[in-house]
Amino acid sequence: MKLGLIIKETRKSKGLRQITLSKEVGITQAYLSGIETGKKNASNDVLEKISNILEVPLSVMYWRSIELSDVPENKQKLFKFLIPSVNNLIDQIF
Repeated sequence: MKLGLIIKETRKSKGLRQITLSKEVGITQAYLSGIETGKKNASNDVLEKISNILEVPLSVMYWRSIELSDVPENKQKLFKFLIPSVNNLIDQIF
């Protein structure tokens, strides 16, 4: 799962710098950097604040962070089939 990378990509697409987002969330820039690189785990509270500021539901960020290896082998074919359509819908909405 690559949740940190999704947070980073979303932050950048919104034109926000790490320092700006971290201040709005109430965490240090170093902590946000750790979240984005996958070196730190954030609490649900922090993740909710991040998603609210980025205006993208946390569930959408979780969806975007799923990698094929996270999906049980017997469901990977369906996941591969669904991911383009779901991502297209998400792109249109957010």
